[in-house]
Amino acid sequence: MTQKTIPWRTIIRLLALACCVFLQGHPAAAAATGSHSPRDMVWSASDGHNQRIYFSTFANGSWSAPVRVTGDNGDHYLPCIDRAADGTRHLVWAGYDEYGQTIQHATLANGKWSAAERLPALPATSSAPFVTVDDRGRVFVVFIGNDGEDDDIYWSRLVNGTWSESRRVHADNDTPDIHPYVEITDTSTVVVTWQGYRGDGYVTLQSVWGGDGWQPETVVAEADGQAEEESEATTETPAESLPDFVMDKRQVFTRIHGQ
Repeated sequence: MTQKTIPWRTIIRLLALACCVFLQGHPAAAAATGSHSPRDMVWSASDGHNQRIYFSTFANGSWSAPVRVTGDNGDHYLPCIDRAADGTRHLVWAGYDEYGQTIQHATLANGKWSAAERLPALPATSSAPFVTVDDRGRVFVVFIGNDGEDDDIYWSRLVNGTWSESRRVHADNDTPDIHPYVEITDTSTVVVTWQGYRGDGYVTLQSVWGGDGWQPETVVAEADGQAEEESEATTETPAESLPDFVMDKRQVFTRIHGQ
């Protein structure tokens, strides 16, 4: 099969074009959320020197003042955030610094952000992370990784304060896999969805967490209800609905929490 690897910069540009909203507890949250529902927002913007990650939360009808989360000499892009049952926020993003292209993580607990940490045992380059937290407090992160040959979907899991080694979600192949997204369904099942080049084009693929690893990938038909739910769960955020302090509206992720 002919290898079709998409350049990293092309992927980054494509992912940065749209803002994203995720409904916590989807699909049930879709009916429970509204314009005044609590939510968290993270975004990447330049401070005049580097790309930084910023955070704000919406409660009681207004957004909190933005807080800069990152501040080292690297650049930080494509943030994603989720909230654990105890209120702890888990934030991930793609970092570009002297260590290369990595996935980084920080938490917000008791009003204070932790120092950033890099996920362990990453492939040669990593980007486009997505995070979700289940009802047991386990943190799942999926992202695009490249081992020097092609783009694949990787995952890592934080359990009791320790990250697992980063590994592929799917079997190794010689075609690109991109745009990963992980969710906890209403039956507490952890599901990864992504785009993979199979045959003569891209198809939507899914894999289900089996307790100690991921089950073999399956193709999601366009008419499948799960595919429709995915499009509802990750919808574009109208730029005009963002607060004025978000100057760069190209890389914004909003997590709406169900009530």
